[in-house]
Amino acid sequence: MADKTVFDLLKENYYEFFVKLKKHFPAMLSFSKEVKIVPWKKEYNIADYNPELIENIKQLEIFLQNGFITEKEFLEKKEKLLQNNRYASRTEGIAFIDQKIVSFRDVKPSIKIVLHELGHIYFKEPDIFWSEIYGGGEILFWLALNEKFFIKEENIKTHMNYLKKAHTEPQQLGIELASLLSKKIKIENPHLFSYALYAGILLRNMLNKNFQNLEKHSYTTEDILEFLNNIVVGLIYYDNFSICYAKALNLIESSENFQKKNLKITENKTNKSEPKLKI
Repeated sequence: MADKTVFDLLKENYYEFFVKLKKHFPAMLSFSKEVKIVPWKKEYNIADYNPELIENIKQLEIFLQNGFITEKEFLEKKEKLLQNNRYASRTEGIAFIDQKIVSFRDVKPSIKIVLHELGHIYFKEPDIFWSEIYGGGEILFWLALNEKFFIKEENIKTHMNYLKKAHTEPQQLGIELASLLSKKIKIENPHLFSYALYAGILLRNMLNKNFQNLEKHSYTTEDILEFLNNIVVGLIYYDNFSICYAKALNLIESSENFQKKNLKITENKTNKSEPKLKI
């Protein structure tokens, strides 16, 4: 019997997302045929910390869904479990990028876990650049898959390349990002800190800075990561500045769907003194 692949898993159990991948990321879906699923092993529990707590809460959720306990009983029992253990983690999946192999702890893992591990292998990136927890490319991937914005693979790769360069050449990248923004959004002092303030973003390293001489301030890895994270997270809430900045930095594409949503946001603004963005 042939090994089961992620393609098989998606088609058999997550057809809605199978269709979405086929529409928005066809190359990724085709690639999933090459990614084999292997049985879970105990040594894969690399991030486990008090996993029994998570398992017990999951069991309570099943009881609640099936009507064995009331919502009040569920909350009381959950709070009792959490009294002495406020932190817990449980490894749900693992990806071996070079071998094109994934493994899942549960027989039917959540679609988020399946696509998270597939993304690791497809884009060949570790958590620090891929995971949505770290503001990685996964955020843009889900925005595209859920049709919040028109986002291509190239946009996701661009974002992850920015994150990588932020760790190696933050000063050079800061200059590049400010230059890209200045082509779309004209402000008096086109420094990345100025663009941050213009969008209402206060980076930690901006505190106690003299904004009259911004050109004298260099950029750190923390500055770049914070700035980019604010933009991609802002997209989730349709923040107008984030949309404008993301487009200028090639993190999203324009589309009819995007333009309508952006127009609606613009029309809802009633403060005429607000600066207008040149998109």
